[in-house]
Amino acid sequence: MYLKKSKMASSKAVSVVQMIVGMIGAVFFGFGVVAGLTGDPSLKDDLGIAIFLMLPFLWLVWLSVRKGQLRGAANRYNNLFERDQDGYIGLAEIADKVGRSQEQVTKDIRQLLRRGYLVNCTMEEGRRAQVVLRGEFQRPEEQYVPVECPHCGATSMVRKGFLARCEYCGSEIKPE
Repeated sequence: MYLKKSKMASSKAVSVVQMIVGMIGAVFFGFGVVAGLTGDPSLKDDLGIAIFLMLPFLWLVWLSVRKGQLRGAANRYNNLFERDQDGYIGLAEIADKVGRSQEQVTKDIRQLLRRGYLVNCTMEEGRRAQVVLRGEFQRPEEQYVPVECPHCGATSMVRKGFLARCEYCGSEIKPE
């Protein structure tokens, strides 16, 4: 499993709260907007305030939807990763399987790794951009070396000769 279950669960809980609060506020101030547009002329003066106060609640709804999209993407990538046989999946192959561009897949996976939705994998960017799955797939003949990130000081295991991103801060790292 390449999903961090605790992150997925907490994200879902936060999303539910954001959706409920956002919808209640948006509906409440939405009635004010509708009343200002169609009802009593004295309410037209407060129309701008109702619209202004509705915006943060719509933002909460958007955040909830976005977190749901991230969880869905994490599940899709996890399903692909679990079916892999050798522990390496090229980004072009992932892009073909999910029907998105390689640039968008790269952006998605970077974000999912940075936010902690995906674990036990790293993304290598070099001549052949790929996702490396950790665990039972590693072949003993391949050498992984610990590399200290020049930006945050964290240590990551990187395959010798490949460019990777620090799993903590996202900076490019390369073994010497």
